[in-house]
Amino acid sequence: MTCDATRSQLTDYVKNELTRAEADDVAAHLNTCENCRSNEAEIRKNFGLLRLATAPKPPDALWARISASVDEIEAGRGLEVAARPAAWVWRGMAIAATLLITISAVMLFNHTGRPDAPAVARLDLLGPGVTIYRMTGTDRQPMKQGSTLAQGETLVMDPGAAAIFTIQGVGKFRVAGGSTLRITGPRAIQLEKGELIADINPGGKGFEISAPQASAIVLGTLFRVSAAGERTSLTVARGSVRFSNSSGAVDVKAGYQSAALAGKSPAAPLELAADAADWDLFRSVAPAPRVELSIEAATAGKPVHFQITLSSDAPTDIEAGVTERTYVILTLEDPTGARRLVRLAAGDLTASCDGQVVNGLASIDREKRLVLKGELRGLAADGTWRVSALFASGGREDSWAGYSESQTMAIEVKR
Repeated sequence: MTCDATRSQLTDYVKNELTRAEADDVAAHLNTCENCRSNEAEIRKNFGLLRLATAPKPPDALWARISASVDEIEAGRGLEVAARPAAWVWRGMAIAATLLITISAVMLFNHTGRPDAPAVARLDLLGPGVTIYRMTGTDRQPMKQGSTLAQGETLVMDPGAAAIFTIQGVGKFRVAGGSTLRITGPRAIQLEKGELIADINPGGKGFEISAPQASAIVLGTLFRVSAAGERTSLTVARGSVRFSNSSGAVDVKAGYQSAALAGKSPAAPLELAADAADWDLFRSVAPAPRVELSIEAATAGKPVHFQITLSSDAPTDIEAGVTERTYVILTLEDPTGARRLVRLAAGDLTASCDGQVVNGLASIDREKRLVLKGELRGLAADGTWRVSALFASGGREDSWAGYSESQTMAIEVKR
């Protein structure tokens, strides 16, 4: 794409009025042309000034204070407004200047990013039945396909389907419904809650995703970060990730998982045996199922019955039982803090579904659930154990694929 062709489309690009293909062409050129990037920055700056100039009149009480302040300034300068018509001109300019300063201050306090902040992430695909919002301070605006997030802006997703974003020069990101994240820099995301799957290209090394309990620093990889309650977990499918917080750090390589709890360093990576699950998640934005774990009272050395309930905020097709493409992993942490993973296959679980099963697929939602039941062995030590469940599905062409994790349960094991 030439510079002339790019410049002719820059205004529409900044206003998010190009088609996806046109926007991709412009973005690709901007990535290699410093002059056109400067032109884009100037256009964004002008749009920021335009928004400021067309800002609505402030509340009456604020306007009265501004006018009173100008009255005091006029009195101090000895201006008699009725006798000196020229003073009206000065008064108008003074009010305008004061208003401009006031509006600027309000914008600074209510917006975490600059009005002319360059776009960082673009929304490529949004699943059905979910609303996604871009927030700058207290300003909340719904997003549509092709719109962008700038540094300092926050993304809030209603529960439901996923969305896919691209950060030019870094990679693609699949954000699950119910997630909240903030763009903290051109190469940094803060995940407040929810789930983010990142496919980072080789040039994206050094990209960081921070979550409440730990941060993931990319070394060139495909990985998943999930933040729920007091637990942040990391699962790596390709490459490696530095998983760290103020208490320590571990390097997690492909096929391994680690987790960090509030106030604790990330746990030593455990092999996930993730060969069955399909990580090519960017073909689908179907809602991920919710995973709820329940466990009966436990007696040391005896089998413990558990149940895993899968539901969804919007209709989601999943395999109606554990197959060669699906499995369940239980993470067990004993009273000493030692962790191990228990992988469960079809023979270890029984499945039942509230809804109709067609061609081996169950369509689940809030009312129709898939229930998996099994027995857990190996809880030999007395004390408090922590248990969580991860449901993994390689999926078929017509069903959900990915990983979804339950809450962590604390159970007492007694003799």
